[in-house]
Parts: sequence; structure tokens; C-alpha cells
Amino acid sequence: MAVNLELARERWEQGEESSKDQRQRVRDDLGFYEGETQWDEEIKRLRQGMASAGNNPAVPARPCLTINKVRDPIRKLQNDLLQADLGMSITAADDFVGEIDDSEIELREGLARRIQRHSNAKDARMWAASRAAIAGEGYYGILTQYVKGSHDKEIVYRRFFNQFSVMLDPTHEQPDGSDAKWAFVGRDLPWDIYKTMYPRLANGRPNPAASDTMTDSDWRALGDEAPKWFKTEGTMRSVRVSEYWTIVPSTRTVALLADGSSLALDDPKVLPEGVTVLDTREEVYTSVTFAVIDGIHTLSETQWEGPSIPIIKVVGEEMHSFDKERRVEGLVRPSRDPQKAYNAMVSSAVEAIAMAPKAPWLVPFRAIENFEGQWKEQSTRNWTALFYNDIDPSTGQTITAPVRNQAEPPIQAMALMIGAFDQSIMATIGQANLADTHPDVRSGAMASTLLDEAARGTSNYLANLIRSVHYEGQIVNDLLYPIYGTRPGRIVSMMNGSQKPERVMVGQAFVRPTPNGKPQAFDEENPAHQGHEPKTYALTKDGSFNVAIEVSKFYETKRQEMLTLLGGIIEKSPEQLTVIGDRFMEMVGDDDLAKRYRAMLQPAVVQMLEQGKPVDPRLLQLTQHAQMLAQENMQLKADKGARMEQAQIKALADTVISDHDNKTKLELAKIQQETAFMVADLKATQQQQSDALNVIVEQIRTLVDLEHETRLAAKQRDHELHSLHQTHAHELGMAHVANEHAHEQIEHEADVAPTPTNGSGA
Repeated sequence: MAVNLELARERWEQGEESSKDQRQRVRDDLGFYEGETQWDEEIKRLRQGMASAGNNPAVPARPCLTINKVRDPIRKLQNDLLQADLGMSITAADDFVGEIDDSEIELREGLARRIQRHSNAKDARMWAASRAAIAGEGYYGILTQYVKGSHDKEIVYRRFFNQFSVMLDPTHEQPDGSDAKWAFVGRDLPWDIYKTMYPRLANGRPNPAASDTMTDSDWRALGDEAPKWFKTEGTMRSVRVSEYWTIVPSTRTVALLADGSSLALDDPKVLPEGVTVLDTREEVYTSVTFAVIDGIHTLSETQWEGPSIPIIKVVGEEMHSFDKERRVEGLVRPSRDPQKAYNAMVSSAVEAIAMAPKAPWLVPFRAIENFEGQWKEQSTRNWTALFYNDIDPSTGQTITAPVRNQAEPPIQAMALMIGAFDQSIMATIGQANLADTHPDVRSGAMASTLLDEAARGTSNYLANLIRSVHYEGQIVNDLLYPIYGTRPGRIVSMMNGSQKPERVMVGQAFVRPTPNGKPQAFDEENPAHQGHEPKTYALTKDGSFNVAIEVSKFYETKRQEMLTLLGGIIEKSPEQLTVIGDRFMEMVGDDDLAKRYRAMLQPAVVQMLEQGKPVDPRLLQLTQHAQMLAQENMQLKADKGARMEQAQIKALADTVISDHDNKTKLELAKIQQETAFMVADLKATQQQQSDALNVIVEQIRTLVDLEHETRLAAKQRDHELHSLHQTHAHELGMAHVANEHAHEQIEHEADVAPTPTNGSGA
């Protein structure tokens, strides 16, 4: 695919125009960090002073000091990033398609570690991260190159010393630049070097711009066609040569097969035999074209082995969009104003102290008469006493003693302002001075906590670097198969699980007949190979879909990792030196100190090392507890065995009676059905009887109530009759008594009455 040079020049112009202001800010911040631009040019010019001209006296130069307070805190952040020592590692992903062999993950991990170690990956990352911390953005990249004396390639890291040589597609949105559609990496070459490096074009024809017969008019014609690519400065000719990376999108068909798997088809009309397709969809995939151009000619062109542009961007702090421009900042940009004010205030304080006039004496003329010489020298000599005339000889009057006219500059106010601007610089950079903000810090633990808290102000820089390293890992992982896996039998060097260099063979079973010897393709008939277990490492073409990239602290060797671990334990708990001090010093490599620390070990540790068994009671308790658990485990196993035998016997018994159960199930179901009908009839009859019984009970209850009422009425009637009888008897008795009384009265009256004289009464 031929490079469209006109489109390439348009893209370069677009990138330069869109990033012009940002690049200028980066230049300013880099100069400010170096200390060269911490004073505005106009202010510096005014402070330079002027020579006398005519009647105008000379103006002395004023102090213009630069006390660079920005560099140290930024250097601390850079050292923090350096100590983080990030590195990418490769692990199996949870959502990989199909199966992936552990040996492939081991090979990919080992190759990634070896590539990072042997191609100075740390230098490339840290240079870009340093630029991001200072001015907001930096770049590093990945390249492939031929192994010396071979047609095999290897992966290497590249550092862009001149970060301005990199230009990414301005429409990218990801902070690591992973979604950029094109990129340039260019530099200006003197014409004589250009002729030596590029005598021919990509198509093999001679390069007309490298011809010794190039005339000035021919050169001007090239400059007119590509004015920013072919330039002349005085008598020097220069050519801008740029790498041009371009993403080329393509489509392919992904088929859904009958077994549920998917298959990517470059040609949907060509299907494997016996494959049934249920559905298809279109998928976009990318390839990358890599060319070297001079704006008019294509000097070289090739197809890049990976699907991504291998340029990684590292950002400091991305600013939220508020205009048409993309903005990133480092730590310098927000600290510019307080740093300028700090320089100005320090310069003013120095000027006020050093250039302030000495306080003059207020002296009456006659007071120093005859002592003029002494008074003239008082400003340069340290006289023990100054004499003066206290009496005016002409008038005899007393003369006032000479006095100084004191005029102190405002040093205290200046010192306060200097301190305030110093704190402002630290605050804008995100690193406060603990001595000023926390003067009550007394313990190391408290200081460590406060330092960790202060570090959070710049932790986003580490997070951005981690994101970029993750993208770096994707680029490297995508390149492993096309670089190392296409030729079966290739011998490569990797870092094994013990973090030691190891040479292995890729894509073919191999053995290593001699320790640390060269891997050999496995041959069953070779006597030297017999007795050796062959091993196979392979890289799959679609391995990028089956692995995940992790970012972690990078250790070149297992020993280094263990040293870091033990050092961290001792730092947190120094008393651990009596347990692991000798081992730590052995790993450091100092046998003498290891012997000394061995003498300081705890007795229990010494006896354990000598006898090979622990003597600590806590360890003994743990051992006894483990034995008890083992016995319980054996008992549980025995119980489990017995339960298994019982289960087997029960299973046999169930098998024997299963036939009988099957035969009786139908009869039992019938009996249950008939029983259900009978129960239903009985329930209905019982309900009817219950209803009738309830009626009878109600009738009986009614009769009982009536009988009770009748009895009560009879009792009431008897009571009334008895009362009437008693009343009647009483009345009869009273009547009888009255009658008797009346009869007695009559008899009495008869007894006392006179007898009649005639017989009429007879």
C-alpha cells in the first residue's frame, strides 16, 4: 500500500497547528524548570541598569536572583516514580476463548521480563514520566530490530530524547494515546547525513534528493513543494525525515458455528469442510503501516507486526476541556507565579539590605569644628569615641549632641512574604513542608504517615504512568507471536520462574542434555536425549485474547525481590533481625555480617537451625493441634468408610425390595383411593349425625330450660301458698282468741247482770 504523501503532509500540518500552543507551554515550563525563564525578559532588562548618558547619571544594576524552589520537589516525585520501578507482567485472563497452556503464559511472562531487562525499559519509561511531571506529557516507544547475524527479530524499547519529535493524532482521547489513528516521529538531518542514510527510495530507485548533482534551484523547488521539510539556513541544507505510523482499518466476517464457537473468516465464501454456520457479523480489525518519509519521497515502507501504533504517551494532569485546545500540565505550570514572586521578593530583600545607604549623622557645623577628619573617617574606621564641641565658642551656648537619622528597610515584612511564597510554591506543587505545617512532629511513624499523606497530592502521576505501562504491555504481548513464534525451533532467552536467564526453544519439543546447555530438538532415537523429559513452549497467534496485562513492581531477579521483602519486614519491625538477620545478610552477600547476626539470633531459632525442629512452646502447641486434627481426620475418614459400607448395604437392600415395592405400589394406590372415598363418606355421614345431634342437644337444652323454669314457678307458688296458709292460720288464731275473749266477756257480763222480777223471761 503506497503512502499518500499529500495526506501525510496535511496530517503533519494539522498536528502542528493543533498542538502549537501546548508545545509552547511545554517549552516554557521546561525552561522554567531549568531556571532560565523564571524572570520575564522585560523585568530582567529593566534591572540590568544603564550607563550615564548626558546629564543623566548612571543607574546601577539591581539584583535579579533565581532561587529555584521548583526543581527539588519535582525531583522527589521523579525519584518516587523511579523507586516504584514498575514493570508489566502477563497472566491468564478470566474470559479467554478456549484453553491456554500454562507453559505459554510462562513463556510470555519470561520473554516480557527479558525484553524489559535487556532493552533499558526503565530508562525509556522514566524519561517520559519525568517530562510528564515537569511539563505535562512525555512519550516512549517499542521497536523491533534484527538480531545481529540473523534474520530473526527482537523487541526493544526506545527513548525519545527529544520529546518534541513525537506528534500524535490530535483527535485521540485516551491519555495513553492508544486510540490515535496516526503518528509522526521526526528529526531534522543535515543534507550530507541524509544522503548517506537514504540513497534509495522505498521502491528501490535512486533518491533524487540525495543526488550530488542537486542544484540550488532544484533544492528550492523541493522547498517550495514541502517548505517545512526541505530547508536552507545560510549555506546549510537540512531535511526533515519522519517516521509515519498509520492505522489501516479492515473488516472480516465472524461466523457463529453450530457448536457455539466463533470463527473469523477472511473470505466468507470459503468455509472449512463440514462446518455449519448459524449466523455471521462484520468485525473491524486494524493493521499498522510504518513508513519513513521526507515529505516528498517515501524512503522506506513496511507492515508493522502489531495491531497498535507502538508509541506510548505519559501525561501529568489532563485539564478538563473548556475550549478547542487539548491541555495537559505538569507540576511547573501552577507554581510559576509563586516562584516568580519568591525570586522578586528575595532579590528585593538583598537589594534593600546590601544597597541601603548608611544612616547619616545630623551634626551642627560648629560641633565638629577641629574634628572634621575623625568624622569623615567614622564610616570606614571603627573609632572608640567620636569627639565634638558641646559649647559654641563664639556665643558660649550649648551645642546639641550629634544624632543618627535611622532608616531601617522593612526586612521583617520581606521575610514574612518570602516565607509565604515559599509555602505557596509547595502548595501548588502538592508537597507541603512538614517542618512548617506540622512543627509538632516527633515520631518517625507520625512523620511517615504525614509523608504518605503529602504524597497523595501527586499520586495521580503514578496512576497515569501505570495506565501507560498497561498499554505498553498490550503492545509487547501483541508482538510476541509475530516476532518469536512464527519460526518453530527458534531459540530465545527468557527469565524463568526463578528470575534467572534461561534459553528455550519455541514451537518444538526440546531437551537440554547438559545443564545450562543449548536446547536441542527432541529426538527419541538420540541416546543423549533418552531419560530427559521433553518440554514444549509455543505461542498462539491469538494469544492477545487469552491473556491479561498486570502492572507491578519489576524485579530483575528473585533474589532482588526477596531482599526487598525482607528489608521491608525489618524496616517495619527491627526486632525481626534476631530471627532473619543472618539470612538477610547472606542474601546481601556479606558473610561476615551474616555470622555476626547469627550470633544474635534467638535461642529457639538457633536450636531449630541446629536440630531441625522447633522448640518454641507455641510451635509445639501448633504441632499437637495439627496431630489432633490429623487424628480427627482419620476418625472422620473411618466413620465415613463405615457410613459408606452402610450405604452400600442399604443400597443392596433397596435393590432387593425395589421389585416388591414396584408391584405393591399400584395396589397401595388403589387401597389409598378406596380409603379416601370411605373416609369422605364417613366424614359426610359424621357431619349429618353431628348436625342431628346438635338439633337434639338444642331441644334437650330447651326442655331443661323449661323444666328449670317450671320448677322455679312451682317453688314460687308453694312459697306463696305457704305464706297464705301461715297468714290464714294466724288470722284464724286471732279470730279464735277474739271469739274466746268475746265469749268470756259475755259470760262476765251475764254474771254481773240483775235477775228479772217477772216471769216473762222464763
